[in-house]
Amino acid sequence: MTAFGVLTILVVLLSVDVLGVLGAGDFKESRERLPGATVEAWNHLDPTARQFLDKEHDVVVEEIRRRVEHEHLLFALKFALVGGILYALLQGVLGRGEARIERTSFAALIVWAAVVAAAIVDLRSMANQTFLVTLGGWARQYEELRIGPNAVDLAWEAFLANNLLSQPHYPALRVSGQILTALLFAFSASLFLAPEECDNDPATALVSGICAVLSVGLMTIAAISLRPAGLALRLDLSFGALAMILSAGLAYASKANYRGGGVQG
Repeated sequence: MTAFGVLTILVVLLSVDVLGVLGAGDFKESRERLPGATVEAWNHLDPTARQFLDKEHDVVVEEIRRRVEHEHLLFALKFALVGGILYALLQGVLGRGEARIERTSFAALIVWAAVVAAAIVDLRSMANQTFLVTLGGWARQYEELRIGPNAVDLAWEAFLANNLLSQPHYPALRVSGQILTALLFAFSASLFLAPEECDNDPATALVSGICAVLSVGLMTIAAISLRPAGLALRLDLSFGALAMILSAGLAYASKANYRGGGVQG
């Protein structure tokens, strides 16, 4: 039971930006001014070039709007997926008679496939958020060139970065989707990897072990993409590696217990 508890904690840590919640914040450059060479290049642009950049700015703002809408759709689809699977699992676990879920290799494949799908959606969401930050950085740079370093903090991108993106509470807003994946993982592991339920046949144990390791690997990549440097990178790699080892170990133990029960019977 200790190994299962540690696995659950590690998965939660992969789903929560711990350093950000503790106050590290995101690495933003909103308060740093542009280098003199960039400003000099802007000052020497002709009217045609400035009009081109004006149009580029409009394109960037529109792209940010579309990607925010896309992220909302991703979250809605994932919420429906996780909610539907959890409802079916709870009905199977708490139901009576034929409604009870059977721990077979097919059931394990269906349940863990949902976990893997949720983790893949997380990767897409992380990529989308990273691109949004990049687009916002370009918009902030353009705003400073247009209105100057003294007034740029009044522009929307610099104001947003200063008052939201660099604050400790912002990571909590970014991990809403990953928390759903962690919840689904924990519930799936409680059915197929928890010590009290370690009575899987070899096929079920194999499916559970492979899919659990794959899910943790995807969650680790998503966590790294959120903060890909420094202490956070080393922590996420350590959490992910240990979680994958524990997942494989619990799956192997479930198969060993099944064989032991067969021998005793």
